[in-house]
This record gives sequence, structure tokens and C-alpha cells, in this order.
Amino acid sequence: MNSCWLNFQKMKPPIKIFIIISLLVVVNMISYISFAQKGNFKQAELQGKTWQLQGITDVTIVYIYETDKLSFYRNDKNIGNMEYYLSDSIVKIFDSSKVGKVYEGKYIIERPIRAKGCTTQPLAVSVLEIIELSPDRLIVRGANNPNLVEFKVK
Repeated sequence: MNSCWLNFQKMKPPIKIFIIISLLVVVNMISYISFAQKGNFKQAELQGKTWQLQGITDVTIVYIYETDKLSFYRNDKNIGNMEYYLSDSIVKIFDSSKVGKVYEGKYIIERPIRAKGCTTQPLAVSVLEIIELSPDRLIVRGANNPNLVEFKVK
């Protein structure tokens, strides 16, 4: 028989209990890490809902994700549209060929859609990390920003 096992059997009960509890804690942590959501969020989970920004009381900010664009509203008035796609990594250059074609990832990559005739509007790329996405709650943060932004289904 294994000598480690024999030594374990000779240990005093409090030490055995400590070792067993320690092993259970380690196994629990490993299983939590293994089963934690790894970031394969689905685009379909964003769509078909009206996401209202939380934490603001004087105005209503709403995001609506469609297959190929994100529309956002302030007090029911459209104030802009973005094209977007999901990605497994942070990107610096927007790849428009992925819009409406990449359906899962950990990051939302977005860029403004220019209004017709407006060639001076900057096309800056925004990267949002999805922290949580459930049927009624979305929490994101800017890729280089520790502040969380929460949306709830309206």
C-alpha cells in the first residue's frame, strides 16, 4: 500500500479533518473556475430586447441590438447607431466583414455608423468586455476601464 496513505491513517483526527477540508476547498475552487462562464456569450442573447441603462434617473438611455447594428436612444429619441460584432479578443481595427456574421465572443466590438453625407464623423472603435449576460441583465465595461455599466431589460 502507498506509504502516503499509511501516514494519513496514522494522523490525529483534527489534522485529518483539516486536510480533508483543504482538499474539498481546492476541488471546489477548481470546479468553480472550470464551470465559470468563459466568455462565449451569444449574440442572440443580446437581441430582441430593449436594454435600459441603470444608475441614471433624469434621462432614459436604451440600447437595442439587432443582427448587424446597435441603436441607442435617449428619452425614446434615436441618438445614434453602431455596427458591431462579438470577438474572443480585444481588437484595435474594426473588421466590418464580421458584422452580422460572428455570433459569439467575450467582447463587443463596435463602431459608429456615419450619417448619410457626414464624412467627418470619427469612426473610433469601442471595445466592451461582457462581464455578465443573462436573460434580463447585461453588465459590460470598457476594455481599459474598471467601471462597470449595467443594463436591464425594459
